[in-house]
Amino acid sequence: MKVTERTAFKIEKVLQKIDYISSEYTLIHLDFKNITYQHNSCNAIITKTLGYFLQNHGCSNGKCKYELLIKNNGKDFVRKRNKKSHDTREANGNPGYDKASETWHNKPQKELERIAEQKHNTKLNSIDEGGLNAYDRAAIANKKSKLNNHKDENYNNSEKRIKTCNSKYGMGSNGKAISKGLLKKSEEEWKKTIQKRQNTNLKLHGSVNAYNDKKVKETNQKNLGVDYPSQCQEIKAKVQKTNFTKYYNEKLLNFTHVEILFTLEEYQGNLKPYTFLCNTCNQEFSFVLRDGKIPRCTHCYPPQYNQSKAENEIKDWLRQININILPNERFYYDGKKYHELDVYLPEKNIGVEFNGIYYHSELSGNKDSKYHLTKTNFFKKKNIQVLHIFDNEWINKKEIVKSIILSKLGIYQNKIFARKCELKEISNKQAVNFYEQNHLQGKINSKVNIGLFFNNELVQCVSFSKVRFNKKSKEQYEYELTRSATILNTTIVGGFSKCLKYFVNNYSNSIITYADKRISIGNVYSNNNFKLLHESTPNYFYTDDYQNLYSRHQFQHHKLKDILEKYNEKLTEWENMQQNGYDRIWDCGNYVFVYKK
Repeated sequence: MKVTERTAFKIEKVLQKIDYISSEYTLIHLDFKNITYQHNSCNAIITKTLGYFLQNHGCSNGKCKYELLIKNNGKDFVRKRNKKSHDTREANGNPGYDKASETWHNKPQKELERIAEQKHNTKLNSIDEGGLNAYDRAAIANKKSKLNNHKDENYNNSEKRIKTCNSKYGMGSNGKAISKGLLKKSEEEWKKTIQKRQNTNLKLHGSVNAYNDKKVKETNQKNLGVDYPSQCQEIKAKVQKTNFTKYYNEKLLNFTHVEILFTLEEYQGNLKPYTFLCNTCNQEFSFVLRDGKIPRCTHCYPPQYNQSKAENEIKDWLRQININILPNERFYYDGKKYHELDVYLPEKNIGVEFNGIYYHSELSGNKDSKYHLTKTNFFKKKNIQVLHIFDNEWINKKEIVKSIILSKLGIYQNKIFARKCELKEISNKQAVNFYEQNHLQGKINSKVNIGLFFNNELVQCVSFSKVRFNKKSKEQYEYELTRSATILNTTIVGGFSKCLKYFVNNYSNSIITYADKRISIGNVYSNNNFKLLHESTPNYFYTDDYQNLYSRHQFQHHKLKDILEKYNEKLTEWENMQQNGYDRIWDCGNYVFVYKK
């Protein structure tokens, strides 16, 4: 799943809140949609959406709910909260709800606690022999109903749902679960809110954290012998055992490509090696499960060596054309730590990184999602642009790679002025053939293709496609600029500006486009009235042979069942891909530009 800026911002606020309430609740699981945590006082496990958690992090135990409301609002909180509603009913001659509320609150405290505990026990008793609670059974019944009524158990009329949510809440989805005010809060507003909360706690409890209150600590010391429940070794051990059991039963036992050769009692977390049996070659191997990796047979996927041949080819080629290079140049930071450039061209402040797919992948090369981006940003601060070239690009598209490097150095075989070129709209077939020969990413199907011809030869092409909605920017853009390329080793002076001007005058001035941070900083866009909207997070590609890269869009989770030989619906996209012998490699993300005249 690609993480949007809004989701990343929401997760950051969730982590801040978890840290703030860590003395009362323990985090069990957090992903891009939901959060699962445990209430330390009653051991209840709670799962909520991130948006709902930010508004209400309370315990689902009825007794805990009531105690929290009493603590925050006083014993008469219901009457205070509903005073306006009660006054309205009384004015209309219908005070019945007031009487019911008064009767309820006249009940003694012990009776209220008994009722709350009874409700909680009723929920626990609703679990059947199959381990399903009332909610799970309702979900199964709902799927069955959808299957009977719509011939699809996952039927979802999203258009109707969005229309309804818009009419009721003024939002496309989630409705009241995530309020408009919450989504519109800026980082500064969040900081002010947190500061206000800390000042209030400091005034009331003598600490920025309400759970540092002396009374709370005294109670914990009396009951547990520590200031906070999370410091209690028994509680920590119990939570850890629960997490280990859940991971062992729900993940490890569901792998079909290997068999585990260790018991639940022997499993002690993902930072130590464990022994597995490969179902393909029937051999045992040792593997460390950290960072979301699943067991990968070291016999079926042995380490590879001597992949520096292509890297040396780039160095030799640059020397042959009399370019001054510094090979394997190190740039130190933080004492003995350093980042190294495979090729550094000091006269132009250009660096070339040759990324062998095997050694720069996540499983075989142990390179995480931030590896290439971190190196790019490090050298960006030193005013050095780094070009990341994958080895398959050098092998399969060597001339295009050479042309890109030379263009960064300002070296061209041909220079053509756009005023001497004839502008024409060309067919999609012509554009596809041109990009296959002149663009690193190859062909793409586009709605509008604008070409420049010099002496009846196509020398530049710029393409646009219709878009519906950009979720990140939350704005409507009519077109996306999908490709732009010139013929190899050639610069067309004013060519891009000429094509853009024609498109704006004849189609639209509402455009969004993306510049690949591996090889571009987007100068052509910033020089033509495009505005940098934001920088996207790194994207990833899949590979099964370390020679070819496949876009992640080919392997979206809903497509995997029909694509993969081994598929388990209980596993994530990444876990299913690993089971089928795939590795992944990350890029640096994109610069996102918009044009609005």
